[in-house]
Amino acid sequence: MLNLAEIGAALHNMSAPPMSQVVVAPHRQHRNDSPLVSFYLPLLNQNSWEEDILRRCKLSSLAEVQEQADFWLDQLNPPVAFPMAARVGGISIHPLLSIGILSRTVGSLFMRRRNPILSYSRVSLRVSVVDPKFIARILETEAALKGGSNV
Repeated sequence: MLNLAEIGAALHNMSAPPMSQVVVAPHRQHRNDSPLVSFYLPLLNQNSWEEDILRRCKLSSLAEVQEQADFWLDQLNPPVAFPMAARVGGISIHPLLSIGILSRTVGSLFMRRRNPILSYSRVSLRVSVVDPKFIARILETEAALKGGSNV
């Protein structure tokens, strides 16, 4: 009969190599030359980030910013949840779309149905998307946003 110390050692025996491994499907791997879109608000001052956002979005209140960000996020119609890439760079997106995405991002996961949190810790993030189909939708939505419709 095994004593408690032996049972613990048997449960945590890591001397054998793993019997399986995780392999990312080749069609899901992202190459370094794949398209990349980044959501971020450059150089936000921690003491005056709210005023910076109002100035960049040309709106008068944070409630109005969140309302417009929600409207454009609905126009974008992102998936319910998707992971963000670790890489940075690529194309920078309009502040309202960035706020819509960043206010619902936790770590590296965007969750559309999550209540938005408009805080410095959220809007100072920098996250990227690498899915080519979703990037195409982002660029179409941003073109409409820059065109000035409903802003």
